[in-house]
Amino acid sequence: MPNLNPSSQRVNYKLHAPLAISGRLLPAAPIGDSWLSVDCLGSDDAGRFVFAWYLDGPNSLRQSGRDLSFAASRFPNPGRALAELLGFLENDIDADQDPIFSSAVRDWARAHRDEIVDKQQQLEADANWCCEVDY
Repeated sequence: MPNLNPSSQRVNYKLHAPLAISGRLLPAAPIGDSWLSVDCLGSDDAGRFVFAWYLDGPNSLRQSGRDLSFAASRFPNPGRALAELLGFLENDIDADQDPIFSSAVRDWARAHRDEIVDKQQQLEADANWCCEVDY
């Protein structure tokens, strides 16, 4: 894990559908009876924001990771982070070699494939609107 530089800038978000606040009090996308949340951990030395992600579902499904990062930008946008994460999930569902996610996450994603694709497309199209930033 790279050294992270916590953001010193306070950012307030105004979320719109399909984003919501999860039980973790984080920006999230509800998918089926589960919540996929992201939390900005700071930025790396290249200026990329690094996010943790959490999947909270039924039957004690609890998975997480701390390795989601994407190109440098002015502020950490959870809408863009969730769009990236959903894209990675979609691409990893049927991976034959070197899957990114655990089998539990891949099984969950396979069961929710249509909703993952739909939310990912919504967020790709409207990530800035879904997550307004107020400095």
